[in-house]
Amino acid sequence: MKTAVFPAPARPTLDRILDTELLVYSTAGEPATLAGIIADESAGGAPVVVLWMRHCVCPLCTKHVKAMLKLQLEVDFKLVVVGGGTVQQAAEFANEVGLNKRDMWTDPLRKTFAAVGFAKNLAAPAKLFPLKNVLEKFVQVNAQEAGDPWEVFQLGGAAVVLEGNRIAYLHKDDYAGDFAKENEISKLCA
Repeated sequence: MKTAVFPAPARPTLDRILDTELLVYSTAGEPATLAGIIADESAGGAPVVVLWMRHCVCPLCTKHVKAMLKLQLEVDFKLVVVGGGTVQQAAEFANEVGLNKRDMWTDPLRKTFAAVGFAKNLAAPAKLFPLKNVLEKFVQVNAQEAGDPWEVFQLGGAAVVLEGNRIAYLHKDDYAGDFAKENEISKLCA
């Protein structure tokens, strides 16, 4: 797990880690820049928690997003979820977890993942599943025409962005299920 917590005077701005022109797509297929979405969400003063999911068919990601939605009931923050995969997969995922569709975005080419520095790790799923399960997931993802045949190995992460597009927290997953800790996010958003 690679986690950085940035103290107030040293918080980098979002544009230091994310190209402001990188597009993501809504569940209706509308393009928007991720930086613009985050800026709009943070304009009200509440922190924005951005979750980059491995992919829209990941059961671990489903569990994590549901946990973040539950945390959101206790702590005031905006949630923006970015997944890899198709627009249809993103819409289905939003429905499955009970996420407002305006908070669910997809990055089919995973350009925002690469910009932030999230890795693709061939051993990532192996820490949790026997090799047979990894290969079955690989086939399942490819069968869903996710775009990138290596998507099953994509890792994600999380960021907490405060007013002024200042990054207070950045977590990069080392393996599937290595998510940002809820208590760390809660402290920064309280």
